[in-house]
Amino acid sequence: MPSDWYVVIAGNSCGPFDDSRIKALTQEGRITPETLVSRAGMKQWVSARQIKGLFPSGEAAAQPSPAYPKQPAVTTPTVRPQELPVQQESQFPILTTGTRPARARYTAKPDSTVNMLLGLGGAGALLLGFFCSILRLPIIGSMSYLGFMGLMVREGAVSEMTISGFLVIAAIVVALIAAVAKQTPLFWVPGIAGSLAAVLTIGKYFWLHGEMASQMKKDLDGNPFAGLAQAMVQAVSLDFGIGVIVIGAALIIAAAVVPAAKRT
Repeated sequence: MPSDWYVVIAGNSCGPFDDSRIKALTQEGRITPETLVSRAGMKQWVSARQIKGLFPSGEAAAQPSPAYPKQPAVTTPTVRPQELPVQQESQFPILTTGTRPARARYTAKPDSTVNMLLGLGGAGALLLGFFCSILRLPIIGSMSYLGFMGLMVREGAVSEMTISGFLVIAAIVVALIAAVAKQTPLFWVPGIAGSLAAVLTIGKYFWLHGEMASQMKKDLDGNPFAGLAQAMVQAVSLDFGIGVIVIGAALIIAAAVVPAAKRT
């Protein structure tokens, strides 16, 4: 019986074994007639009963089963490079990354077009209000910021109306700068300046109206022309120009408050 046998025990290929070891395993019952055995040089496994002399009843060897596993390679003490195990090829494709950096995603960018239009509209309204009638006065007639500023310059005096006029001019200039530079937060400055001009103008109106009424009542008490004086007091009124100033200031403040739209 040849030596260097391999045996499949408990589903594992064991060996090589010499003749004496094979007989010992047979006597121990670890090799049964159905145990698969093979030897170096054989192309397939055979059952142990096919080996003559291994079992008393194994003289007549059956044909080898085609379902037996393939003969394993003989192991050697030294592992040579060609004998290194080959890794099983993965069923999934290997993805490799290139050296080029990934293209950045497009992010939403603020679109301040609406804010700029509101700011420009507010600046235009302030400019229109600067030339429109702000107050109606008896005898003098309608007066605009431009008229009040010219009157105060000629008299060398400064009044609330003069300050309001300068505030309106400053608000127009700053609003235009903010629109051209597309600086939305900067619209707060002209918005507040225009609002302050409107507040000073309205305050001046109420002060002037009250002052004239009090002075007329004091000077013309019992005078037959007191009714005419009261009519003159009633003639002091705010004109539509102040409404234009208020609208302009509101548009500029809206340009600063309204959040910029998002565009991709």
